[in-house]
Amino acid sequence: MIFTPQRFLLLLLIYGFSYSPCFAEGSKQLMPDIDSRVALCTNGNSEFAGYASSIIDRLNFHIKDAANEVVYLNFSHGYGTGSSNILGEGDGANYYFRIKDPAGNIVYGPQLINSNAIPAGITGYNQIKLGPSALTPGGYSAYTFIPASGNGDYYVEFNKTNPASVTGSQCSFDYWDITVANASGVIDGRLWSYAWGFYSKNYNSGGYSGVFKGKLYSYSTDQIVQAIDFANSGFKGGSYRIGLSSKGPGVSGNYVTDRQSLFAIRAVGKEYKIFLNDPDITVYPSGTIIANNLTFNIIPFTCNPDRITFNFNLVQGGIVEILLDMNNNDVYDPGTRDRVLAQTLVSGANTIVWDLKDGLGNTVNPALESPFRIVVTYGKSVSHLTLADVEYFPGGFTPVVIRPSTPGPYIQKLYYDDAAMRNSIQVTGYPNRQF
Repeated sequence: MIFTPQRFLLLLLIYGFSYSPCFAEGSKQLMPDIDSRVALCTNGNSEFAGYASSIIDRLNFHIKDAANEVVYLNFSHGYGTGSSNILGEGDGANYYFRIKDPAGNIVYGPQLINSNAIPAGITGYNQIKLGPSALTPGGYSAYTFIPASGNGDYYVEFNKTNPASVTGSQCSFDYWDITVANASGVIDGRLWSYAWGFYSKNYNSGGYSGVFKGKLYSYSTDQIVQAIDFANSGFKGGSYRIGLSSKGPGVSGNYVTDRQSLFAIRAVGKEYKIFLNDPDITVYPSGTIIANNLTFNIIPFTCNPDRITFNFNLVQGGIVEILLDMNNNDVYDPGTRDRVLAQTLVSGANTIVWDLKDGLGNTVNPALESPFRIVVTYGKSVSHLTLADVEYFPGGFTPVVIRPSTPGPYIQKLYYDDAAMRNSIQVTGYPNRQF
């Protein structure tokens, strides 16, 4: 048996980053032009930011200094399935929002949006690009919220028709903005959710005229900020969700299968906070990334008649993958004897056990086997981009690590695993569906 030393793999997502000043948080980041329809989609199939939504499905904004911070917010006229192709026109029904404090108390509203909505069409678009008029002349007329309950995560909820009783109907808003500010101006990077809900469908024809061209920023549990740029993605969908996690959309507890795409299941990972700007570093500091994080013990593996145990240490927790490369080509080949063992592990002494089965389920006898490679990969802050109910995604996305800086050695790689979708829809090369 030939042992190959670890390959250092830091993240799944990398791309180039550029900065532009922002005076608002909301449609400004999601809609770089008026043809990129990306409505905030709440309630209904989305289950996002409704009166009855769970903690993991909230639309949050963070207050750090309640005595000196204020929130400006507003929305265009709402709609369910829609009745107009004019952005922001809505369907004429009554839509409400309310704000709850970190303890779950209603501290603003319910407020009828229709009475002072952001205007429809190009007028409203130009206003949301400027931000609240209280900060920028020519901006939108905002509701003002004073966070009297102190610091922490507040959240906004929406409901259709009834200001108090949950209706559960879909509530979508083409134009919207939630801005945290103080005497010095706008504080970007305070608005976040674990899984955003958006809507890009053509009202009249049922087609998908809107294209998501925005950029999202994830903040992992180990404080790594990554950005995902959808500018050239061709991303279209009706009521869809976007989330990121360290494991993927599955919930079985098996890391290898949980990271696979799922067919006909509306599921996204809801683990990492997702922002519309680089998260405010004074609230969301950068973590640390250490190169050469994995070292094997003096005795790298222990052999038993029915298993082999790999013994190693991690300076920081992360994901360790062991490729049993039975054909010695340094890559995993599906449907062959190759097999991948993968686990999410904490810092310190760790082990991964191989039950001596190969990728085809046959028992391997190391004493009789021809020499094969073992490739070990360590992943720090691995991120799985999960999308639910997206109809078109032909161009892909561009990712990058924003902070902290990445050490060497550093391998930039991006992976996908759609094996479950291929099997479910009986094709051999790729999913028989548009993304």
